[in-house]
Amino acid sequence: MITLSTPGAISQLAAIKASMLDGGSVDLYTNNLRPGPGSQIGDFQIANWAGYTPRATGTWPGPYVNNQGGAWCFITLAPWFGPGSGGGQAAYGFLLRSAGGVLVAAGAFGGGPVPMAGASSMLLLTLRYSLGPTPAGKVEVFTTGGGAGPLGPTNATVIVSNTGAWLTTGAGTPLVTGR
Repeated sequence: MITLSTPGAISQLAAIKASMLDGGSVDLYTNNLRPGPGSQIGDFQIANWAGYTPRATGTWPGPYVNNQGGAWCFITLAPWFGPGSGGGQAAYGFLLRSAGGVLVAAGAFGGGPVPMAGASSMLLLTLRYSLGPTPAGKVEVFTTGGGAGPLGPTNATVIVSNTGAWLTTGAGTPLVTGR
């Protein structure tokens, strides 16, 4: 078994951040697809309702050391809202691309698609990328949440690591697999 040292995890994550995360983008996709290790960008039907745009990740902060000695960095994206008047789509999941367009990670919303039917529909993602030991066994977190939108007052967490992506409820119930 190989264990990352804290300095090693920080150094590796800083390199990943600079080459794969900074300047990237996140899209929602609308086809019923469970991403896997062989998934490619062409497999995804990107959302295209009126007013939809991908979310730029900009420059990620960090990396930081978590309380288990692992490294992580995170960023909160601007929320997506459904169209102002009808014509919305259902978001089945998300994909994260590097600035160079490389598919870094993807995950399906395992509780079913999130309807983005009108202006009150909202989807918010917070991305956290981690390496090494992590608290409560969580390696990478994407958070979705909403107010009056399709998710109501609930939150869900997508855990993404170098071994895959999972979506869980706040209680840790698995909802999705993919990478």
